[in-house]
Amino acid sequence: MFVSWKKNHNIFVFTVFIRGYLSSSDYCFLVIGYYLVIVSWNLKDMVMFPVLFEWSSFSLYTYGAFVAVGFFLGFQWILHTGKRSGLSQDVIGDFVWVALIFGLIGARILYVLFNWDYYWTRPIDIFKIWQGGLVWYGGLIVGAAAGAWLFRKKSVPLGLAADVCAPGLALAHAIGRIGCFFAGCCYGKPCDLPWAIMFTHSQTLAPAQVSLHPTQIYEAFLNFLLFGVLVLIPMSKRPGSGKLALLYLGLFSVIRLGIEFLRGDDRGPVFLYLTFTQWISISGLFLAAGIWFVLIKRGSEN
Repeated sequence: MFVSWKKNHNIFVFTVFIRGYLSSSDYCFLVIGYYLVIVSWNLKDMVMFPVLFEWSSFSLYTYGAFVAVGFFLGFQWILHTGKRSGLSQDVIGDFVWVALIFGLIGARILYVLFNWDYYWTRPIDIFKIWQGGLVWYGGLIVGAAAGAWLFRKKSVPLGLAADVCAPGLALAHAIGRIGCFFAGCCYGKPCDLPWAIMFTHSQTLAPAQVSLHPTQIYEAFLNFLLFGVLVLIPMSKRPGSGKLALLYLGLFSVIRLGIEFLRGDDRGPVFLYLTFTQWISISGLFLAAGIWFVLIKRGSEN
């Protein structure tokens, strides 16, 4: 697949514009993210590949590959910003592994609960995480709780740690969503828009031969955009109070609240016309706004 000259030109203009605002490493990370967004928009012209590579009985699923790449780049970003913020690399390394393990467990558990009718009769499939099936909020809640426990144990300020991790989470999520696209999970509702996606592969998890909203790409794009917003805030404006993490939580909650209206897969229980995930999004938005208000009030009193 090749990106058109026009989109390559857009990448060039974008990178020239932001070059003066970022360090070399920040600049490289943001260019990679922006390029992946542009590539993602060309995926509608490609054949879907749920399985990236097969050899004998071994299969490398595209979903798992993108999740792994997202984790690696997110980890590198957190390590990079943590070092610049004065955090020990050992502490950051411990956090990443704790958050990864518990995050995957939380994300998988919530997905299984949402699809319990299927897994009730196929319990062995619960462990086939490489085939797709993670709920971001489950991973975020459980991973954040485990990370908070670790940081408190290591006497690291939670606000500073959260601010360091927020952009890396957005980057990892954005790349992982592209993996969702290849697998066909987290698909959208039927539509007849010019950019609608039709999944054709026999192993896709989405309804085949139906024009659908590319909700995976919507969310990938918006998470890349969120990553860019968080990165473009100068380090001097990041007081380590947790406001950057609150900004991430609030904006992501808005993104996910909107995307849910376009999702076509089973969304689990619905209450007052909103899905369980949308209620979590609303709760996250109010939580972020409430803590932000408290921090501002404390700052004004001091």
